[in-house]
Order: sequence, then C-alpha cells, then structure tokens
Amino acid sequence: MTKLNQKRILLLFIIAAFPVFIILKIFKLHCYVGTELFGCPRYGIPDKFTELRTRQEIDILRNYTCPVHGTDLILVTTTEDKVHLHDKIYEFYSKRGYEVRFLLGKIRGSKAVGNFQRYIIGDFEDRYENLHYKTFSAFQFVARCSLQNSNIIFLDDDTFFDPFQTISPASITCGYARNNVETTWKKPFGKFRLSNDVWPDNYRYPTYCAGACTVMSSSTAQKIYSVARKIELSDFNMEDVLFTGVYRTLADIEKPAVNRRLCHHYAGDYDAILEKFNSHYL
Repeated sequence: MTKLNQKRILLLFIIAAFPVFIILKIFKLHCYVGTELFGCPRYGIPDKFTELRTRQEIDILRNYTCPVHGTDLILVTTTEDKVHLHDKIYEFYSKRGYEVRFLLGKIRGSKAVGNFQRYIIGDFEDRYENLHYKTFSAFQFVARCSLQNSNIIFLDDDTFFDPFQTISPASITCGYARNNVETTWKKPFGKFRLSNDVWPDNYRYPTYCAGACTVMSSSTAQKIYSVARKIELSDFNMEDVLFTGVYRTLADIEKPAVNRRLCHHYAGDYDAILEKFNSHYL
C-alpha cells in the first residue's frame, strides 16, 4: 500500500469518525439507554446542593393575599403587561371554584396591575433570568399561607389547564410533559445552557416536570419549600429542573406522575389561548 493510499484511508477514517464523535460527545445518543459508561452523565444530586443547605432563609414576598383554605389554587407565571389576559384567566377559573393568583416581580407602577389581591409580587427584577425567584415566591406563598388540603396548579400564562379533568392523588403530576432522568442532562448550547459551576457537566438532571404545567398537593409544595428556603442559587434559572427535580429529590418525594390531558401549552400563542377561554366550556 502506497503512502498516498494510506493518507486517503486515514482521511476517510477521520471523515467517517467525525459524525460519530458528534453523536457521542455532543448529543450523547448512547446515554439514552441509561448507562453511566462512555462519558455519560451519572445519577444523583451533586454534593454542592447538600453543602449549600445551611443558608439563611430569604424573604422574597412583598405583596400577597392568602386564599381560602382547602380550595384548589392556580398560580400563574406571567408578566405585568398582560392584564387583559389575566382578567380572562381569573374569570374562567374563579367561576369554576378555583383560587387564582398571578406571579410577578417588581412592577413598574400600580396602574399596570389593577386588583392587587390577585397578585403575588416578589422582590426581584421581573426577567427571564430570574424565573427561579418567581417560582420560589410561589412556594413561599404556599408556605406562608399555611395552605392545607388543596391542589396547587403551577401554570404558565400561555397554557390552558382543563378544570374538568380529574387530578390524580399523586404528590406531583406533570400536566404537560415529564422529562425522565435517563434522558435529561444539560444542553450544550442555547438559553438552557448552565455553567459547570451551576450544574456539573457529569451529572444528569433528575426526573422533572416541564414548567408549563405542574400539579402538586399543598403538603408536597411545603416539603419542597422546606428544602428550597435553605438553598440560595442566583444562576439556576431552569426553575422546573430545580423545583420538581432537584429540590423534589432532596425532599425525598417520589417521581412525578404524568397526565398530559390536564393541560395544553400554546407556546406563546396568546391569541389562541384567549380564543380557548372565549369558546371552551362557556
């Protein structure tokens, strides 16, 4: 075999091996079978989360009104510029026996939000990077109001929760999607990328509910809060992973159930969800 042929074979080998490298290194397709071998992330919660459980509890709530005990509660993640949508959501669910509250950060002025009794306002800048603080304010609200014997529905404002579906007795139910531990880990790029300091590259995410819709009992929410209040993370903005994955696991709560009939996520199509409220079950 000539040197020229050897170089060609080597070049062909490199060309053929490159997509295999991408598949194994970047997309980790072999890891979907659940193995920890061949560079796959391992299971469990990184030690740093246990080490951080000595922080002093932070008080993030600035304005809230507690609901009636024993009544199922819908907590809506939203922004203050969607007041018209808030009115539709509040009217739709309150007529069906639910308490409704909207989660906001610091607001620009009282004129933007008319009825403060509907709002839970936290002491943080209201932007995407602070979404975990907004979710923390919801759990702190449940704990501060000492809610009992009720279901808590965590809902994005572009997601429809069907009030006529039966809620299971599970501690937590994913109403939109459940991401299982065998198939979830850090994305290497995009807005869901976390630094190695925030979440080590060599760990999988625990099983968690996709953030658009999650249902849990009030007692479960308070157990999760008992962990969350002791851990202050300023850069972990993937709130669904954090609360229904990491904190759930540290609180020794079983893996969530899943019922995708509970909710429909409209992914930012607010015209569609308004039409849903106008036409559905009226």
